[in-house]
Amino acid sequence: MAKDIFLYTYVKDKDLDSIMSNGLASSVRISKDKNLLEKIFDNKKERDDFIKRTDSSDITQAGPSVFFSKPLSIRKIKDLDPKHPLTKEDYVLIKINYSKLKSDDPNVYIYGLELVPYEDEEYYDIKSDIEKRMTDDDLDKYIKMNSEDAWANYKSIPGFFAANVPHGVLINKDGLIDPKYLELSRMSKISKLYKSIYK
Repeated sequence: MAKDIFLYTYVKDKDLDSIMSNGLASSVRISKDKNLLEKIFDNKKERDDFIKRTDSSDITQAGPSVFFSKPLSIRKIKDLDPKHPLTKEDYVLIKINYSKLKSDDPNVYIYGLELVPYEDEEYYDIKSDIEKRMTDDDLDKYIKMNSEDAWANYKSIPGFFAANVPHGVLINKDGLIDPKYLELSRMSKISKLYKSIYK
């Protein structure tokens, strides 16, 4: 990989300092880490509910969700879907240096999801096209996709962040991406600077 490959994810602004200090964790990792649970959830009921919702056998919960290329802006996603989860709280976009992470840990991989658009009744017939462990060639195809094409088949489904938008789960042994591989995206840096000046 001559040029660094970056993956992208939206995170809650209120969690940003913790993520940049402690790393970007999977749901499974959070559910098993008392310190992370207490940093993320304010009370015991929220922590207990999160633990109940977490399934360690579900690969989609084994790593953080990532987009292969820079996703649509929050404003454009809200235009597509006024009830999208991004409308509920303040989110910021962060970048993950996948090239550096993969160089340091050759066992890290991406499990792709929603790689092709589909209807529910088609899922089992074309599951191997919809989701799979991605090869370098698979990844190369999706990182070249622009955000408008990636979101062209987006479906608004309650509880889903990016239905029919190609994305994946970044899997490593610890379920935690070290902060040294993370950085705030340029647009999020500008947005945070603007808010700090005009708040």
